Amino acid sequence: MKSSPNSNPNDAYHAYLLKIWLEIDDDMSKSAWRFSLEDAHNGTRQGFTNLDSLWVYLQNLTGNQRGSPG
Repeated sequence: MKSSPNSNPNDAYHAYLLKIWLEIDDDMSKSAWRFSLEDAHNGTRQGFTNLDSLWVYLQNLTGNQRGSPG
């Protein structure tokens, strides 16, 4: 993996633990998928209430401003 001469090598590699779970209301009438990313290097966590916000976060992290995958 190469990085440009002016880039920080730490910005060229990211490792995360992705957690995905189904959150269900107490009365079982509504449910929603939730997502979190935990940084493997420093343990910080970022939570997301939907897949779109997770995708935007990853696009910003990588500098990729193109559309969704696929």
